[in-house]
Amino acid sequence: MTRERPKTFAPAADPLSNLADFQPKIVRAKPDLKEAEKVAAESGFTARQGQGAPAPEKKVIDARSLRKTARTTQLNISVSPGTKEKFWDYAMAQDCETGEDALLMLLDRVKSVL
Repeated sequence: MTRERPKTFAPAADPLSNLADFQPKIVRAKPDLKEAEKVAAESGFTARQGQGAPAPEKKVIDARSLRKTARTTQLNISVSPGTKEKFWDYAMAQDCETGEDALLMLLDRVKSVL
């Protein structure tokens, strides 16, 4: 009553029975970069990278160094990278040890104006 299951790869249809079509991959040598730059310069090709003055060095502020312990609540707000950089520049200029200190200074300043 049980039927024999048909074979998926019969001897005539076995794709692995003839591997003569497979050839090794041809590895081509990469062109010499200096030679390519020389040919590009001779033909007047200009580089896409800027050749001018280097970009000004950005001051890196590690906010982790400004943290204190005993903080129990987080205030997460979404700002642009420029706004974040301005905030930490302000905090460093005011000699604030934490972002909270800078925020409190700003809130006190706003409160005194109102």
